[in-house]
Amino acid sequence: MLVACPSPRQSTASESPVSALDAGARSDAGLLLPPLAFRLGVELADGGWLSFDAASSLAHAPPAVALELSSPLELVGARVRLFDWSDSVVPGDDMVTSGDGGFQARIRPLRALEAGRAYELVVDGEIDTTFSDTFGRQHADVRLRLQIDGDVQPTRTQVRPSRKKPLQP
Repeated sequence: MLVACPSPRQSTASESPVSALDAGARSDAGLLLPPLAFRLGVELADGGWLSFDAASSLAHAPPAVALELSSPLELVGARVRLFDWSDSVVPGDDMVTSGDGGFQARIRPLRALEAGRAYELVVDGEIDTTFSDTFGRQHADVRLRLQIDGDVQPTRTQVRPSRKKPLQP
């Protein structure tokens, strides 16, 4: 088996050595700033955890009892909400922390996320339409879609009691 490495490439004066990086922006001092990135953790019903980069447009996971969204950057004025397939906020216990260690949001819905359903985690401004990061950059809403594996379970429909006709003598 032959394995080859590409030959070293000389960069030209007009080409920046970091031009290929998707870093987002440079600071006033010319430093390369890290992009806003998230990692999504999913707590499973059996107590196990799955964790993956939340860069993809649609993540797939088994039925979950809690979600944890984190970023290495501190976020200021950000909130995290979980929406269900009908675009309703999923009620639950939420805890958000942001500081020198970065940003972390933990969402524990009142009920486990349903199999076969799509959910959306939204990071948006708590007061304004934007939120900012450690470096003062403004960010618009970030939306992360999560598809729960499995088949949609039929919902219980409430059975209406039938009106009984009075007995006629």
